[in-house]
Amino acid sequence: MLKEGFQSFDPLLVKDSSGSFHLHKDSRLRNYVIESFPRVNVDMDGQPRGADSLDAGADEVSDTAAVARALTASDRTP
Repeated sequence: MLKEGFQSFDPLLVKDSSGSFHLHKDSRLRNYVIESFPRVNVDMDGQPRGADSLDAGADEVSDTAAVARALTASDRTP
């Protein structure tokens, strides 16, 4: 569950070198989710999700090294 009501603001997404978008460290979506999702313990980069509060979306802002990434066309075998 997200905080109640409709809000419109810039999520402050930044594109990485592979073309994937991630939350900027100053995004208002950090620690935005107030409901617990105990089975969701890693984000789209394989980084740990917060235990007490979660960032909205598939990406958790983290200083931990990414261990996963989205595949690109260059990842396919000929």
